[in-house]
Amino acid sequence: MMEGFGSTGSTRSWRSASKCSTLSPARADELFFADGAHPDTVAHAKTYCSTCPVKTQCAAWGAAINAEFGVYGGVPSYARKSLVSLYRQAHPDEDTAALSEDERFTRFAEWIEKDPSVIGRAIHHASHSHNRAYWRRKRARMVSVQAGDIELNGIIRVADIEPVPGRCVQPALF
Repeated sequence: MMEGFGSTGSTRSWRSASKCSTLSPARADELFFADGAHPDTVAHAKTYCSTCPVKTQCAAWGAAINAEFGVYGGVPSYARKSLVSLYRQAHPDEDTAALSEDERFTRFAEWIEKDPSVIGRAIHHASHSHNRAYWRRKRARMVSVQAGDIELNGIIRVADIEPVPGRCVQPALF
């Protein structure tokens, strides 16, 4: 469920203007909080949010409450950490952890409204980091498979791993 979306208060009044406010709770959960079984769901949610009049406030809210899952204002969960990191870089002397959710929301929303490009930068940075990690894991699996997953008591050393054509690595045996 989209906990918090039903709250009232001056910093949360923007929610009634959101495009998703007309969705049933089940449909909203399906669109914004998919279980990962459908990889294109994040893309659908981002597209849906792209025309929302309050996407900036929603993205700020997701960052302010440290939402671990879901898409808020077109910002998927994997990019929210980057968004918060960019905020902290821009405001190094500010301790956001000491602020209330409403105060964090106000600060994040004002910051994003001043420079909406931070959302795109956060998504790009997070995607780039995710891709680098993916390829590191994939290369590590290649080494493991090529080594046969056999413990060779020191015969294969990390220093003996040599690159071979095709961008995979192969341990050098001696």
